[in-house]
Amino acid sequence: MNDMKLRQDRLKRCNGLIQTIASVGRKFFGGADYSRPVLPVAFLELDRRGRVYFHDEYTGRRIYTHWKHKPWNGWNHGGGMQNLIAKLRDYILHGRQLAVVNPTYPKWFNPDGGDMWGYGPEATAIVNEKARELGIMKAQIRARVGQVEAVEVIG
Repeated sequence: MNDMKLRQDRLKRCNGLIQTIASVGRKFFGGADYSRPVLPVAFLELDRRGRVYFHDEYTGRRIYTHWKHKPWNGWNHGGGMQNLIAKLRDYILHGRQLAVVNPTYPKWFNPDGGDMWGYGPEATAIVNEKARELGIMKAQIRARVGQVEAVEVIG
């Protein structure tokens, strides 16, 4: 399979993950909760030159995702979601799997139960499982030793 076909395959996987994110929890990237959404669900696009664009569900704008130290014009989802899309872009282009999609941090880091997206444990598990199933996220083995939970990332 040539490089562009591999990228197209990874793009389809990422758009499948965005569909899942838009259908559970707070439904980020989904336009159903807006009074006038332009698109039902946001999506990623790979142009013929190999550049990745994000299509915003609320504004319908096509957003260039390759700026590293410059704001993405038209972006309205906040820094955490922008970081996720940047990681998905890198996965599409280079095949680098993510260690985690929706991270859960310890309470000392985030007093809101460690749930950065506010998705809740069930929706977080659904999103992360879908990412593993699609091959976007590395497989993890969890082991509990006493009061400490260790996570080993495989891949």
